[in-house]
Amino acid sequence: MSRDLEPLLSEARLAFFGKITASLSHELNNVLSYINELSGLTGDLLAAGAQGRPVNTEKLQRLAERIGGQVHRGEVLIKRLNRFSHSADVPRKTFDLGKLLEDIMGLAQRPATMKGFELTASFPDESINIHSDPFGLQHLVFTCFEAIWESPAVRKTVSVSCRREEKGASVLVGAAEPLARNDGVISRLRFAARLAGDLGGRMTEPAEQSPDPITIWLPSSTEDGER
Repeated sequence: MSRDLEPLLSEARLAFFGKITASLSHELNNVLSYINELSGLTGDLLAAGAQGRPVNTEKLQRLAERIGGQVHRGEVLIKRLNRFSHSADVPRKTFDLGKLLEDIMGLAQRPATMKGFELTASFPDESINIHSDPFGLQHLVFTCFEAIWESPAVRKTVSVSCRREEKGASVLVGAAEPLARNDGVISRLRFAARLAGDLGGRMTEPAEQSPDPITIWLPSSTEDGER
């Protein structure tokens, strides 16, 4: 990567980190607010019982189950946030490509929903291990999501898949409709191509009016793909 581009990439990585952590912290706050609400309802039932009125044990059981469900959701979010934070610890490591894509889809779920999009996935049963920058790859895939979200669409679905390739692997990020080449789409696709190159890979965007997905090729090892 050119030294002239390093400040730009550093700023973009920091902005991406902030965007994801802000989204997850918002979701965690929702979990706590919901638990607080359910806890209040539980307290009301117990207070009624203390005053001699019959306690609805079935309702208490349902409240306990709903609280447990929110606790589980909070645990999933915290683990996801923890993995995301640690993905920036080292510039390169070996990881399962499918699992990393599952993580970035989970991290992108709230912003996708806010844009009105649904994320769908199709991954092979076998593990596809690559040696690369996990944080950089998540940034790249999320940038592809943003490119699709910028394009006007009636069928708002984004599909994500991956496959093993000779000397590497490919990630395919597809929209349900051809991308309209407005300024937002073009700028994000250009930046995604730059991020792919920084990972030692390459990105191929679909042709005008083509339903083909955005295709990212990654070497099995970043060092092998570096020029």
